[in-house]
Amino acid sequence: MDEFENENENKEVMDGVNDSENEQTANVSLNDINENITNLNELFVAKIKNDHNQREAFEKLYAEMKLYKDNFLRSATKPIILDIILLFDQTKQQLKKELSDEMRKFVTHTLEELEEILYRRDVEIINTTNEKLDKKYQRAIKVVPTEEKEKDQRISEVVRDGFMWEEVVLRPQEVVIFKYSGERENHE
Repeated sequence: MDEFENENENKEVMDGVNDSENEQTANVSLNDINENITNLNELFVAKIKNDHNQREAFEKLYAEMKLYKDNFLRSATKPIILDIILLFDQTKQQLKKELSDEMRKFVTHTLEELEEILYRRDVEIINTTNEKLDKKYQRAIKVVPTEEKEKDQRISEVVRDGFMWEEVVLRPQEVVIFKYSGERENHE
């Protein structure tokens, strides 16, 4: 029986050693797993940050390209629009001449068509309802003296239409304004 007890003791000792080895292996495996999880977490954080940075870079690049495209189109279109405005002015001048009824209708229709072409390209005629000079949209090209103080800076006449393109003044409306001279006639 001694032999049997020895075997059992050896087995228990071996089991203890195996348990200790298994425990150490389990601890090492848990440490490895924790380290791997930490490494994966760091990789995920880095990837998310990288994706965020790339997205920001693409958005910035896209915005710059759009701005470049818009500016390019605007600079390429502006001379054509200015030529159409010149044609509009010259056509409008024709209406001041003596024309046959048929020719007047033709010139008026042409003027309306030119205005429509400009409108389709976001160009609008400046139509101010102000009775006084508005320097944002108008430019005084002539001054008419007046002795009436209430007429000071009021518009006497529109000489040439002004135009706006996408909320920017392309050409201010040219006007004649009254200017108070400060002298009043003596009414006796």
